Amino acid sequence: MKKLLIGLTALALSDQAFAADKMEYCQRLSFVAEQIMDVRQMGVPIETVQMIKTDLQEFNITVEYAYELPVVEGESEKLLSTIKFKRSVYNICMNSKKI
Repeated sequence: MKKLLIGLTALALSDQAFAADKMEYCQRLSFVAEQIMDVRQMGVPIETVQMIKTDLQEFNITVEYAYELPVVEGESEKLLSTIKFKRSVYNICMNSKKI
């Protein structure tokens, strides 16, 4: 189920679903980041997430970034951590000159 969830969200960044503009693309990336951090906070190993094969460098970087951060205790702390991560990825994306 968890792998399916991440796999489906990764499709949000696939070539077929590529956004028409930067803001839409960054919104999609932040949605995927939220899902990645959610499974990170559930204790899913990074190897499980890395099993999703994609050529999108942003996906792989986001996974690595999420797993550099700690798993926190408590449901409200996990939710806050996930929201902060999502916003951080969105802001990084919007400020990136590469996208």
